[in-house]
Amino acid sequence: MKRSECIVRRIPDIVPNGYHAAKIRAYAAAYGHRYPNVDLSFYTGDGFTAMVYNNTVTVAGIPRDREMYRYFIQRIGSGKFIETADDSALELDGWYRTQLIHMRGRADGRDDGVVPADAYAMSDAVSTYFDIDRDMWYTDMSHRIRHGVSRIYTCGGSYAAVDFHAYGMMYVSCVVSPEEVRGKGNIRRILSHISDLGVIDLRYDPYQEGLSGFYEHMGLMRVGEDMLWDNEVRRMSMEPDDFARILVRNTKRAVRYDRRIDI
Repeated sequence: MKRSECIVRRIPDIVPNGYHAAKIRAYAAAYGHRYPNVDLSFYTGDGFTAMVYNNTVTVAGIPRDREMYRYFIQRIGSGKFIETADDSALELDGWYRTQLIHMRGRADGRDDGVVPADAYAMSDAVSTYFDIDRDMWYTDMSHRIRHGVSRIYTCGGSYAAVDFHAYGMMYVSCVVSPEEVRGKGNIRRILSHISDLGVIDLRYDPYQEGLSGFYEHMGLMRVGEDMLWDNEVRRMSMEPDDFARILVRNTKRAVRYDRRIDI
């Protein structure tokens, strides 16, 4: 069995129905180990698996060696966001938590006029209303769409992107409706269409005022909060391979950096 298969197969054993595990599996399926213009690598530790994807570290599982886990996060996570279901080990100096509202459910209503869209069609709206690099977003999303991981739907000039889907859930990462087409029910139609494919699961910044009522009106329910960790420390210059060698030398339960993900 390939090492990549071992890593991907052990993730469900850590968190059988977890968002973070599903995301790691989905992105591993789309990218394998390396892809041009994408900072992607995978790590395994005592009780957890982690994925570094561009500016975010996604952690699935419950780390058993908390001291080593903190050391790992301080090193590999410097200058990046950390998303994890277990944040009890991240009480670190220089780090702070950002709360994300977590909503789930099925949107009700009609879904007429909803059709699949490509990443190029949505990229202009995304770069206009979000602080996102258009070319990078387009390259990333179009690649994941080609590999069957992500999907985009549109209706009347509005868009919604399904980042990945697993466990009967449709994980919606981005919803955008240009000002000139708002108030026409386009987003409700799109989310209703997605609801026919699975339960919608989405997260958003609480500073986006009014979104809770907006989604609740469509039939979704607030189910809790997720934490996204951020830090003000610049990313250290140490390369991942150098870091892996230090870990292996200093602990028997070291986090392993895997350079050979090939799915």
